Amino acid sequence: MRAMVLEGFGRRLTEAQVPKPDPGPGEVLLRVRACGVCQTDLKIQKGGHASSPRVVFPHIPGHEVSGVVEELGPGTTGLSPGDPVVVNIYDICGECEYCRSGRESLCVHLGAWIGFDSPGGMAEYVRVPARNVVLLPRHLAPERAAILGDAIATSVRAVKTRGEVRPGQTVLITGAGGVGLHAVQVARWLGARVIAADISASRLQLARRYGAETVEPGTPVPDAVRALTGGAGADVALDFTGLAAPLAAAAASLRPGGRLVMVGYQLDTSLTVPTQTLVISELEVRGSRYCNRREFEEAVDLVGRGAIEPVVAAVMPLEQANEALDLLRSGQADGRVVLKVSD
Repeated sequence: MRAMVLEGFGRRLTEAQVPKPDPGPGEVLLRVRACGVCQTDLKIQKGGHASSPRVVFPHIPGHEVSGVVEELGPGTTGLSPGDPVVVNIYDICGECEYCRSGRESLCVHLGAWIGFDSPGGMAEYVRVPARNVVLLPRHLAPERAAILGDAIATSVRAVKTRGEVRPGQTVLITGAGGVGLHAVQVARWLGARVIAADISASRLQLARRYGAETVEPGTPVPDAVRALTGGAGADVALDFTGLAAPLAAAAASLRPGGRLVMVGYQLDTSLTVPTQTLVISELEVRGSRYCNRREFEEAVDLVGRGAIEPVVAAVMPLEQANEALDLLRSGQADGRVVLKVSD
């Protein structure tokens, strides 16, 4: 089968012919239709990601996968060939304390980390555990459905579960990119007022389209947020950049008792917030990592009934995976970049 493979950290992907996998017991073989491209793919390519020690070369990346069921492994039930599906990234144990409490992304016995340390969706076929696929409404285009597997499901957890956003609250979103634009929509769906900040005027234009008020590039974010809220500040701030300056601005924009949720991350950035600010204002700082199965299914439902619109900046053929990564690296993509793998 045709695939884009990583031969070593720090190298560009190579188009190659690799063996088509056979599904084992409890597994399913998918014909990949589309695969989203994520900032995490850049971290995986670089070799500094938490999953990097487990990568075996040649490696097929790609974790935002939509496709159709091609073949069922022995003993696999509940699915049929031709079913349209999207892939849940983490192969969890389902039994540890984190899995039982709904914090499945922290599973202590995590198996395959699809597209991270096991073969992913930048190929014509991918083999995954059957429990890791979720059925899709048939009307969804595969290029839009693919990004459900991360960009949208991650936003649902970050805003609703970790952010605990409620109707009437003011939510600041720093970084209106491929994930942040979906977080804008989730927060608006929950009944919150949303203020978005980004260095890109075109991304802010999209954020306004989805119901956000915006902070113009170059304007101090805390000053703008307080001006828009009568001096109060934001109830919840979600950062999708992982960069020091936006993180500090997000924290400084919170009202007393506010909550900072960190979703984006970098390999070499730390959060710096004065301890006096944290204590005197009783601020909360939380990380948010991916989603659980319930949140994943909720994301599929929201998109299926039109409550959330997948934001796709560009669709490119599989063989242009390097160009897609370059586009992402340049910061010029307003939304997700998606690779079309098959019809």
